Parts: sequence; C-alpha cells; structure tokens
Amino acid sequence: TPLQEGLLFERLSNETATSYSVQASYDFAAAPDARRVRQVLELISEGNPLLRAAIVWENLRRPHQVILTDRRVETRVIDLRHLPAEEQAERMAKENAAQLDRLFDLSADPLIRCDVFHLSDSAQRVVFTNHHVILDGWSMAELCRQFADLHERLGRQSFALVRESHLAERGRAASWQDYVHELGDRDAVELDAHWARILDGYRGSDRVLPSDAPHGALGEAGRVERVTRDALGKAVAHTAAAHQVTVSSVVEAAWGIVVAHLTGSDDVVFGKVVSGRDVALPGVEQTLGLFINTVPTRVRVRGAGTLAELMRETQKQAIDAAGPEARLGEPLAEAPTYLRAEVAWAVTHEGAAHLDDVLLRRVRLDMERRDRGLSAADEILQVMAPLLGWTKKDVAAEKAAYAERVSQIAAAESESTDAAAVAHIAGSI
Repeated sequence: TPLQEGLLFERLSNETATSYSVQASYDFAAAPDARRVRQVLELISEGNPLLRAAIVWENLRRPHQVILTDRRVETRVIDLRHLPAEEQAERMAKENAAQLDRLFDLSADPLIRCDVFHLSDSAQRVVFTNHHVILDGWSMAELCRQFADLHERLGRQSFALVRESHLAERGRAASWQDYVHELGDRDAVELDAHWARILDGYRGSDRVLPSDAPHGALGEAGRVERVTRDALGKAVAHTAAAHQVTVSSVVEAAWGIVVAHLTGSDDVVFGKVVSGRDVALPGVEQTLGLFINTVPTRVRVRGAGTLAELMRETQKQAIDAAGPEARLGEPLAEAPTYLRAEVAWAVTHEGAAHLDDVLLRRVRLDMERRDRGLSAADEILQVMAPLLGWTKKDVAAEKAAYAERVSQIAAAESESTDAAAVAHIAGSI
C-alpha cells in the first residue's frame, strides 16, 4: 500500500533506525504450556497471511510484499517462575529492550516476534514486537484476542478441530489482499486532486518547541494524558450539537487555534490518524494489517469568521476526505437545515430514543407532502452516515433495523393519510 511504501522509504533512508519497531504486551491467566503457545502462534500465522510477509524491492520497478507459505512467528518461551517479582520485572524489561533494538530486515526476517514469559503457575505475559509495516494498533488488539481465544480452545479441543474452525473464521473475514485491491481500485488522480486542494497555498512549517528549548532541539515522542472535568466534556458535546458538528471537529478546530498561537502562523496543518477501515469489506475489523494512515488537517484561523464557521469547515474537510464510498449520499453540510440540526443533536446528545422522534416527524412530513423523493429512513441515514463515520454496510444494517419500526409508524399514521402514501413510506426502504 502507499503507506507501506512510505515506511519502506523511511527504513531505507536510515537503515539503523528502529523508529517503526512496535511492542505490545498482554498479561493473561493461564498455566504455562510452551507447546500450546507454539500451536497458537502457528495457527495465528496460518490464518493471517500478512504475518508471513516479506517486503522486496531490489531490482523491481515497485516494491512488493510476498506472502511466504511456511514462515512462522519467531517465538521464545522464557520461564521466570524461579525469580522474585522484582527480578522478573528487570529481566522482562531487559529482554523487551533488546527486542526493540534488534533491527528488522524487511526482506529476510520474520516481521513479528513473540516472547512468552512464564511468571507463575497461573500467569503469563505475552510480548509481541513487530515492524509497523505489517500491523497497526487496532490489529494488535485483534491479535491479542485471537491469541487468548485459541489458547483457551486448545485447552479443551484437538489441534485439528481448532485449526479447522479458526481457518473457517478467518476465511469469512476480508483478507489483506482484498484491502490492497480495494485501494488499487480508487481513483488516484481524484485523490491527488483532493489533497492538492486541501494544501493549496500552504507555505508554513509548523514546528512547536518549548519556550526554553535550545535552538533546533527536537524532543522525543511521548504521551500526555489529562482527565477533564465532567462539565467540560458535557460542554464540548453541547457545543458540537448546537453547531451541528461532531465532537472531533470541535477538538480539531480548538487544536488548530492552539497550534496557530504556538507557531505564530494563522494557517496550520497537523496530522490526524484515521483507522482506514471505512471500506465495504466483510469482517474488516478482524483483519490484521496496516490500515491506519495519517492525513493532513488544515486549519486557517485568519478569515475563518466565527468559531462556529471554523468548526464547520473542519468537519466539511473531514467528510470530503472520506470519499464517496464512505460518505454515502449528500454531505452533512448540504443536508436540509432542520434535519441536520435534529440528527446532530440526537447523535451527540440525546441518543437512539430521540432518533425515533426524528424519524417519526420525517415520516409525517413525507406523508403530508406525498413526497416521492428520498424516503424518511434514507434521508436520515444519509445525514447520520458522515456524522458517525458509517460505511455502506453499516447503513444497510441500520436500514434493516429501522424498516419494521418505520412500517409501524406509518401504519399508526394511516388513519389520517391515504394508503398509497403509507405504502410508499414503508415500501421504499
């Protein structure tokens, strides 16, 4: 994928860097069993082809990822039960650091390693170290889920039976190859034109340094967490609903203002990580791979007018970036004002119960106008889709769930309307 090509470029630009080596650890309660652990990892590798990938590029016009048939997850089982807890922690920290310091040869090495530490007769820690080129954070959580599930099943079923059911489950979900083909089918010219429009005229270089940092200093990557007051969270949600935008649009606009202040620029660009799983592929949420991407978000403070206009512009940028497949129908900004306000409030504040009220009012309006355009559910779901990031599959599921409800509402209203209008409302979904 394009992102994988970018990570390969970074790797070749600095062949001694371990910037994209990722590590995640999981504790789970289970009796140590080295044989079962190796069987679990064998099944995971067989059912998730990208774990067997090699990235090749030499003497090729474009790099490729090759899926090998017999590559397995590099595994070590380390028994620390004889050590006290403090020494266990020290040993694990040492082993984890060593794994992170080991470079990945993208064309020759297994791109994922697993260390299993036996801590007691009922506790283990599993540590995965991988190159980011094959897995994102979402995938790591799914990898852990598969590990725990297979480990438990192998404790009560034969390897052959678990293998058969596991491969059947993986076969029902989209493969990484399906996703690569999906990306390949997209219009590259249209995508290039979109990002060219977003970044047109941008001249800045947004680098934020602490006021006391030496000239040219760069800090290490880190994480900052702060717990906000409940009142602040509610105020942000209320602001989003009142201005018919999502909470993320409020936060992005606010962050753009902060970055503008820190850089002294009124035109700033920052990266926003997106899941990349807003594709119409079955079971994509269970597929292991590198789906995420970082896309630019541009906030132009000068000339934005009011804060409300800045938030709406930020949201429109996000909706436009989703593409027609994810947007489904008219963008939120072009939806009827009354419907935009009602659905935005319902989604961000009131919840599903209020959506029924919105739906009921829309059905009544359709009946009164004898409208032969969009049905009630169609119009509402098209507005909700960009608000919630729904894909075609999500909308289809919601339509099915609402079909019976709308039919009941339409039937209840039938005393004051003609039969043709009721049939249109209920049948057009």
